[in-house]
Amino acid sequence: MKKILNVLLAGILGISAMAFGVGCQTKPQAEEQSATGNANEVVVANFEQWAPDFQLITLHNYFGKISRNEDARYVKSGKYSARLQPVGGVVSKSQPVAVIPLSSAGFDFSYSDLTEYEEVYAYMYNASDKAVDVTIGFSSGRSANAVSTLAGETVTLPAGEWKRVSYLFDIDMVSLQGDVTDMVGIYFMFNNSGVIYPDDAPSIYVDDLTLVKAATKRNPTDVIVLDKTQPGNANYISELIDFEKPYQKYVLSAERSGTEEETFSMSIVNASDYNVQATSGKKVLRILKHAGERASTATNVVIFPETIFKKSGMPNIPESEWDSTYICFDYCYTTEGARIGGLSWWVFTEGMQDRLHPYHLENGEWKSWTPISYNPNTANSWKTFKISLYELAKPNGKDKKEYVQKPGGIWLQFNITTPIDIEIFLDNFRLEKGEKLNIN
Repeated sequence: MKKILNVLLAGILGISAMAFGVGCQTKPQAEEQSATGNANEVVVANFEQWAPDFQLITLHNYFGKISRNEDARYVKSGKYSARLQPVGGVVSKSQPVAVIPLSSAGFDFSYSDLTEYEEVYAYMYNASDKAVDVTIGFSSGRSANAVSTLAGETVTLPAGEWKRVSYLFDIDMVSLQGDVTDMVGIYFMFNNSGVIYPDDAPSIYVDDLTLVKAATKRNPTDVIVLDKTQPGNANYISELIDFEKPYQKYVLSAERSGTEEETFSMSIVNASDYNVQATSGKKVLRILKHAGERASTATNVVIFPETIFKKSGMPNIPESEWDSTYICFDYCYTTEGARIGGLSWWVFTEGMQDRLHPYHLENGEWKSWTPISYNPNTANSWKTFKISLYELAKPNGKDKKEYVQKPGGIWLQFNITTPIDIEIFLDNFRLEKGEKLNIN
């Protein structure tokens, strides 16, 4: 099974105009079982009615267009299907994403507890003249600025035929990325079409989006174990991620503006294989940012999910200790002659409901974290980035406690064009005690 772990920045385009408010209505009872009458299946959307099937869809990353289709050639069952014309950002080269919600208070339905299910599938028809890849998976959060897409299944849609697109999901792996008892939606993600207008994009038809019930409730195994002490560090509070544990390779995710070869590669490696000394244990995260325009866009990010921040106990740290408690991680770069400015970080509240470019006060000026140009005296040596929970909760003097109390993860962004590949290493993401801030 080909899996990808993607968390997509949707700041370029927020919630679609299709997602306008609704009254107190009930999802049609006919959708409670599949088109074949199988009681073990629940149809999330069969697209026979405008509300809620089309009305609640949200579009992200300059998706393009979704419309109601009644051409029988492109309908799997019933009278209608959805026509998708995925485009993506022209400048950012973002991958277009459409999300269909798993619950709605207005329409009185909820399929958001994934422990009740084992598979999601839909029928899709590729009406273009060449094969198109689509990824189907779950979204753990969405807002006007962002959408979080978890581990998904990538399927190739042959030209001119129907395809059953299925994701038989591993509940343990999904739980590493989000709350499996309260999942927000199901997403379809496509590669950037490289066009400007939806009419120039491929036409993909979708029908009968369905969840298959599990024989028994599937409670995920809690595999996240975080160290609470670290040799030689008396200020250590909790590990976030140090890349030593097997499950951690499934925790990280990425969004790219193109293929891996065009943007950046990411892997957990033995530090010694690259002549680097890890700051914790033996393994580090190696980022190889490739040269070129696609590697420079704002949609190239590495994601650290909310699950590890909640597991660390950060939301429970008393507010009185925020001014002496820090999120820290170590980084170094090894590429001679390289400028790697533009490597920055963002934080989110839970469910991707809000996002912030955090700043810290230094010498009276607000500054973001941007490593300096190559310096032979500092390259190949580790530096530590840190920000206090107080600063995180008080961006630009505003009161935003939810960034600490309801954390939604962090992503690191790479957005500068370089003529050569850049190698960066990250290690030892952690919470620790530090010098108390002089807030005055």
